[in-house]
Amino acid sequence: MGQMLAVGDIKVLLTKSLTREEMEDVLTDSGMNMAVGSPLFDGQDFNPYRNPLWRTLRLKYAMQTQLFRGAVVDILPGEVQHKLADVPGLDTMLHDQWAETLKHFFKAHQETKKALDKEGTEVTRELAQASHEQTKK
Repeated sequence: MGQMLAVGDIKVLLTKSLTREEMEDVLTDSGMNMAVGSPLFDGQDFNPYRNPLWRTLRLKYAMQTQLFRGAVVDILPGEVQHKLADVPGLDTMLHDQWAETLKHFFKAHQETKKALDKEGTEVTRELAQASHEQTKK
């Protein structure tokens, strides 16, 4: 009861969830650059760095989320990308809502493509039949 976290405790947690380079960047960005590469600062009280660390992690997570979402949208067909560009708040949606929105537009694209393929096959069949009848005459 009443135990305080030290900077070294946070370094251990960050090391388990980030790469070494990412951990060092997070420490530096949150004002704990003295702790990077040195155990001398590990015993310091973490409390003064709590808010800056959370701010840094939130920003890092938001950037990674944006990069991930951008990469996913980039591999979708152009028609789907175009329709998604008109969706308000797509970048700020919760993950489940974002994923459902992508699924909806992709499924609609697939259904349209399937209908067009079927229509094209029917037109090709009709043209072949008309050509065959014309050849008979």
